[in-house]
Amino acid sequence: MKKICTLLVVLMLFLLIGDIFIGKETNADTIYPEITVTSSQKTITAEKDKEFIIDYTFTPKPIPVSALNTTVDKEIILVIDTSGSMADRLQNSYTTKITALIRAAKAFVGKFAAEENTKIGIVSYSTKGRVTQGLVSSKDTNRLNTKLDELNNVTGATNIGEGMRQALKELNKNTTAKKFVILMSDGEPTAFSYSGSYQQERYDRNTGAYELPGSNYYKLVNGSSLFTSLTDSTSMKTGFYGGTSDPNSYAKNFAKEMAVIGKGKGVRSFAVGFVLQSNGADKLKEIAASGDGLYYNGNNESEIIKIYEEIANKIIGEY
Repeated sequence: MKKICTLLVVLMLFLLIGDIFIGKETNADTIYPEITVTSSQKTITAEKDKEFIIDYTFTPKPIPVSALNTTVDKEIILVIDTSGSMADRLQNSYTTKITALIRAAKAFVGKFAAEENTKIGIVSYSTKGRVTQGLVSSKDTNRLNTKLDELNNVTGATNIGEGMRQALKELNKNTTAKKFVILMSDGEPTAFSYSGSYQQERYDRNTGAYELPGSNYYKLVNGSSLFTSLTDSTSMKTGFYGGTSDPNSYAKNFAKEMAVIGKGKGVRSFAVGFVLQSNGADKLKEIAASGDGLYYNGNNESEIIKIYEEIANKIIGEY
């Protein structure tokens, strides 16, 4: 009886190994490892009703890395600042910031021209944000480059949070791909998206006090909130300030909230500052840190191209 039980145990082990490596569903890409089974003895000498022990060793043959499928789906959104200051020329150059940025973005797209299972989309933002190009195959470089060329008309404030919200909306359609956002800005956040209502107020820069009613400063009231929905835009409104003003930090906090939401959805983020002053750089670093993102800063065209190339190499290396 004990001999029969031992044989049953061995049979169950074979069935278990088979279930682990074969499973119930297979496809053409399934790789089956070769398994060598050896025993501690080939013949058994034992008296009737006596116990005996046989040791079995299961040794799978190593699978070469070249036989493994390391390709994973990837989705990348380029979030590009098209506010009015992007029309400024770079120092000692006739090239505008938006022209230099478009060249860097095209070089980035070119890095993925031969990549499998990769999609790239483009979001532009100023006072509001919009999906300039939905996710398409990274091999479709002509379409992507054509859309990048359309970004030359720059105007408006800097709603970083809305650019990120539009990007996350686009990435929210596929739950299995690895997702990446490359956010670029040349200035401080000065606009935000909200739902509800606001009151105008006058801000006294000398005393730091607010008085109602006023001219062009916003204060959210009556249960109003920053607009962070990824499924709806019907109730969204936009608030903005003049110059680099953000007295209530609505614009910065909106961008930080969107960065946190992206992090929660597993989105890897990169923030690129382009010729930023120290105050703007500090705010963009703060926004990037909220999403556990990496921060870069470039001061000229060659630097910004190198930054985008470095980011591309990091994403290509992801498995």
